[in-house]
Amino acid sequence: MTRLLVSRLIQLPILVLVIYTTTFLLAWSIPGSPLDMADERKPPPEVQAAMQAQYNLDNQWVFYWEYLAGVTGIHYLQGKSEVVFDFGPSLRYKGWTVSEIISGAFPVSLQLGLGAMLIALVTGIGAGVIGAVRRDSFWDFSTLAVALVGISLPTFVTGSVLLTIFSVWLGWVAIGWGSFSQMILPMITLSLPFAAYIARLTRMGMLDVLGSDFVRTARAKGLSEKVVVTKHALKVAFLPVLSFLGPATAGAITGSFVIEKVFNIPGMGQHFVSAVQNKDLFLIMGVVILYAILLIIFNLLVDIAYSLVDPRIQHT
Repeated sequence: MTRLLVSRLIQLPILVLVIYTTTFLLAWSIPGSPLDMADERKPPPEVQAAMQAQYNLDNQWVFYWEYLAGVTGIHYLQGKSEVVFDFGPSLRYKGWTVSEIISGAFPVSLQLGLGAMLIALVTGIGAGVIGAVRRDSFWDFSTLAVALVGISLPTFVTGSVLLTIFSVWLGWVAIGWGSFSQMILPMITLSLPFAAYIARLTRMGMLDVLGSDFVRTARAKGLSEKVVVTKHALKVAFLPVLSFLGPATAGAITGSFVIEKVFNIPGMGQHFVSAVQNKDLFLIMGVVILYAILLIIFNLLVDIAYSLVDPRIQHT
């Protein structure tokens, strides 16, 4: 376990640096200038030149190294910044730093993503177990059909339909974020594709495990079917689901901008889309770095969980 943690911690800065460099090259190549106004107006030439020099927008490699020094804490150690990890100012949201935008919006996306994954985990595992235990039955075909719909149907379609039914027609849900009634509908919408994948993975894993020797041995000992399924078969069949949970959880947290747009949720997704549209380089880089670190951390947690669920699995 210690070897795994040390190995991943060594890899983390290398992976983040690669992602940072790739994102920087892509963001810098976006057409347009981050100094353009919303109505396509530009500041006077002298103001534009001063702002480009202030933010290092006139030299891409100076920007690259200066921003890297800010986010890694080098500027803080040199006394050039008052915060340890300085993500810089937003070029679009005047008077706001990227850190302030992230600290306000990220908890919303985190709550939405974790809530969606909890719903997906419970419903997906339940549907997968039922489908495997009652193979080729009505319940099996029903769970497969629902899973197929959940995977195939885009979330913006599902979200729009649910919002129309429960908010416009029935008036049960208000658009926004804060109360439980406002949270549950976007969480369900975001959870559907993940629940569908988890259901399929659980069903396939359970079908393989239920025919194995140790399950037949457990049944021969007189254990009830409930004990055999939940305490023996499901533990092994859960491993493919566990592999999926790491990137899926990171994806639910970082890829919820469509849901946030449909339900008018003040999360990270809307800020990231706006940053790309406006070429807000500081905000683009800050959000991507945060997302990259999250993805690496969740994958690390999956590796640790693997060792806890099945000690026979060794990581190198």
